[in-house]
Amino acid sequence: MIGREMLERRDDIQGLRALAVLAVIAFHLRLPYFPGGYVGVDVFFVISGFVITSSIAKDIASGSFSFGTFFLKRLRRLLPALTATAALTLVAAGLLFPPTLFVQTAQSALYSITGLSNIFFWREAGYFANASLTKPLLHTWSLSVEAQFYLVWPVLLVLAYRQRTRLHLVGLLGGLSIAGLIASEMVTRSDPEMAFFLTPFRFFEFAIGGLLALAPPTFRPRGLVAEVLLLAALAALAASIVLLSEATPFPGLTALLPCGATALAIFAGRAAVTGRILDNPAGRYIGEVSYSLYLVHWPIIVFWTYALFRPPTPVEVLAMGVATFAAGHMLFWTVEDRFRRSLWNRHTAGARLAIVVVLPSIIFGAGAVWAQGGWAWRSPNYFPSGFVDAQLAKRYRTLNALCSARGWAKCWEPVETSKKRVLVVGDSYAPDGLNIVDVSLHDAYFILDTVPGCPPYPDIAKIFPGRMANIDKCNAANQRRFNTDYLRYFDAIVISNSWSWYKPAHLEAFLKQVRSAAPDARIVILGAYYTLKQNCWELIERSGRGACSDPAFLEPPLALEKDAEAVASKYGATFLSKRELMCGPAECQFYVDDAKSIPFAWDRNHLSYEFARLIGERAKDKIRRSLLGSTDTTAMP
Repeated sequence: MIGREMLERRDDIQGLRALAVLAVIAFHLRLPYFPGGYVGVDVFFVISGFVITSSIAKDIASGSFSFGTFFLKRLRRLLPALTATAALTLVAAGLLFPPTLFVQTAQSALYSITGLSNIFFWREAGYFANASLTKPLLHTWSLSVEAQFYLVWPVLLVLAYRQRTRLHLVGLLGGLSIAGLIASEMVTRSDPEMAFFLTPFRFFEFAIGGLLALAPPTFRPRGLVAEVLLLAALAALAASIVLLSEATPFPGLTALLPCGATALAIFAGRAAVTGRILDNPAGRYIGEVSYSLYLVHWPIIVFWTYALFRPPTPVEVLAMGVATFAAGHMLFWTVEDRFRRSLWNRHTAGARLAIVVVLPSIIFGAGAVWAQGGWAWRSPNYFPSGFVDAQLAKRYRTLNALCSARGWAKCWEPVETSKKRVLVVGDSYAPDGLNIVDVSLHDAYFILDTVPGCPPYPDIAKIFPGRMANIDKCNAANQRRFNTDYLRYFDAIVISNSWSWYKPAHLEAFLKQVRSAAPDARIVILGAYYTLKQNCWELIERSGRGACSDPAFLEPPLALEKDAEAVASKYGATFLSKRELMCGPAECQFYVDDAKSIPFAWDRNHLSYEFARLIGERAKDKIRRSLLGSTDTTAMP
C-alpha cells in the first residue's frame, strides 16, 4: 500500500524540517519578514503525520507492527533531549527567576515531560501574550500535541487496516481531516486559545500528512510537473510565513495554507532542479538537528531577554541565534543522536544510566520547587503563594459587595429603582471604573458591563489588533451595549477602557449611539494611567519595592488625552484624566502609601483596588458634578 519511494529516507523532507525550524526561530527572534513564522510548527505536524503513517502502515502490512516497539521508538526519539532541556531550563530558572516564576517553570517542566504542557499553557494564557517571555518551556506545547497524536494514531490505523482496503484507510483519514478542520475553524472563532493549543483541533494537520502517505506510487509527479508543484508549494509556504501574523485567526481554515503547502512539497518529491532548495547539505544538516534546535531556542531567548531587562539589540539578536545553533548542535550530538540510535547496546550503558537518573531527578526536583514555593529564601521581596492572586481578585471587591447584597442572579438586571442608575461599561478596565465612581456614588444602582478585551464598538473584529479569545461573547455584549432600550434605562454612563488600541475615534461610535438613545444621560469617560513593561509583582520580586515607579520599567504614556477630551466634549461628556489627578509638576504617584506596600497595579496596567479608590477620592467632586450636576450627595435620589 505504501510505495518504497515513500518509505526510504527523504532528504527533501529534512530540508522541509530545516525550513520549519528556521521559520519558528526567526519568528521568536522577531526578525522582519517572519510575522507568520509560527507556522513552522504546522509544517512539522504534517511531516509527522506523513512519516508516522508511512512507517506504521509498512509494519502493519508486513505483520511486524507492535505498539510496544512503536512507543519505545518514539520515547527514545523525543524524551531524552526533552528531559535534558527541561533539566537545564530548571537550573537556569533557579539562577535567574524570582520564586514565583521559578514555580511556574517547575510546573511547566513536569507537564512537558509528561506530554501535557499544551493543556497546562492553554489554561494559563495565550501563546502570543507578553507573559510568554517568562515561560521558557512554552514551546513544548507542540511536543505534547505530537505525543498525544502518537497515542491515538496507531490505534486508528490498526483498526482501519483490519478492513484490508485502501478505501477504508483513506475514508478514515479523510473523514478525520474534514471533521477536525471544521471543528478547528469553529473553535478558532469562539475560543482561539483552545483551538491553538489542544490536540483535537490540530489533528487534521497530522491527518493531511497521513492521507498523503497512502497515495500510491503511480500518483507521484515527475519531470516538469514535479518542478512546478514544488515551486508552488514553496511559494505558498513563503506566503504563510510572510503574510500571516499573530493577529491572524489560527489554526482553522487558515492553517490549510501552510499544511497544504507542506503536503504538496512532500508529494512533489525530489524535483531535479527545484528540489535543490530543500535537498542540499545545509538543509539536510539543519533538518537532522531541527528537534534539538527547536528545544533550545526558546529557553535561550527567554533567559537572555529576561537578563537584559529590555528589548535586545540587533547584535544581541544575532548572538541569540548563534547560541541557539551552538546549543542545538551540542544537544543533538551528546543526547538526541546517542539515544536515538540505540539504548540497548554496550556502548550506551552510560546513556541508559543517565536517563534513569535524570528523569526521576527532574520530576522530584521540579515537584520540590513547586511544593516549596520556588525556594523563597532566595528573594527578600517574595510574595507568598496566593498573595498576588488575592490582590488581583480584590479589584472585584466592589462588584462582589453589590452582587452579594442584590443577589447574584439579579446583579446585572435592570430593575425599577429610585436610585441613580449608572452603567459602568468597558473591557477588563471596567472594574477599575466601578471602584473609582463607587466612592462618589456609593448609593447608586450600578450595573457593570465588562468583557475582557472588549470595549464598546459595533464590529470589534474590524479594529481588534490580535486574536480575540472571546469574540462571540464580545459581539453579544456589544449588541446589548448598542441597544436603544438598554441604554435608555440609565441615568449615567461611565466608560472605562484600555486605550492601547481602542482610540478616541473608536469611542465616538458608542457616544453617538448613547446620545441617540439617551440624550439626557450624563457620561464620564476615564482616561489612561500608566502601563508597566512587566507585571508589577514580578518587578518587586526582582528589583525591590520601588521598582514599579522606575521610569525604566514604564511604557511611554499614551498621547491621546486631548483627542479623547475633544470627542467627549463633542457629545456633552466629561473626560476624567487619571494623570491630571495623580501627577504633580515633577512626578506621578505610583503607590498608595509611603511604605510602597500597595502599588498602582499588581499586573502591568489594571489598577489595584486601593489605588482606584484613591483616584475616586481625589475625583469625588468632579464625578459628582459630572454625573449628578452637584457635589452635594443630597442631590442623589
